[in-house]
Amino acid sequence: MPLLGDDWMEWAQFDEVNADLSAGNISAPDELVEGLEPIVDHAASNGVDLNIVITDQEVGVYSQARDMATRLSNDHEGTIVVFTPDYVGSHSDSISRSVLESAQDDAYREDHPIEAAAVFEARITQPAPPWGLYATGTVVLIIVLIVVFVLAIKRRAQGQ
Repeated sequence: MPLLGDDWMEWAQFDEVNADLSAGNISAPDELVEGLEPIVDHAASNGVDLNIVITDQEVGVYSQARDMATRLSNDHEGTIVVFTPDYVGSHSDSISRSVLESAQDDAYREDHPIEAAAVFEARITQPAPPWGLYATGTVVLIIVLIVVFVLAIKRRAQGQ
């Protein structure tokens, strides 16, 4: 079940996590913080306000990591990702759910939390494919093919 209101599982340590994020966008064991800082900085240089939460506490339900990220979004702007030993959950006020979940899936495959955070950050900050350019190119190609087809039909008709 989702975590609502003040009903938090013991693993969450919500007040501590919230305070850590307020102090510097990272809530993680001390030995990981130094490795996570460049990831947060790189995201910021790409216009993404990234908050990273890493806990070594196991959660019982996969949605609790996402619930925590969503709850933290009440106090923190930007994108929040929560890593637990079993699950990855995220919330963002600027990145689509499909991009977040794709990034979560890729990050989940990593064994080390810093590598997982780096993969997540890379996925959410990579530029999107130039779909407008692809669509324009496809339309132009179709028009050219139609013109060539029509000209071929006219030449064939004139030759008979």
